[in-house]
Amino acid sequence: MPTVFLSHRELAEMLQISTYTLAKWRRSGIGPEYFCCENTIRYDPQQVALWVEKQRCVRLANRGLRNRGIRVTPASEGVAMHG
Repeated sequence: MPTVFLSHRELAEMLQISTYTLAKWRRSGIGPEYFCCENTIRYDPQQVALWVEKQRCVRLANRGLRNRGIRVTPASEGVAMHG
């Protein structure tokens, strides 16, 4: 069965965020992988699922570090912890 790709609007709805936020993430390089097909942005649902899982793990790990007084910079800036 061929993969059905998600549109920008479909993914924003699925993640319960605005299309503006999704576009901002895309421009910043922090959102899920995407590709352009005839000037239309599309997302592979499998890649989105992997990205969501990665975000969940990072957030849980960062919460534990912050509770110990360690400041963590965003993953998009590289791994950096400040004690």
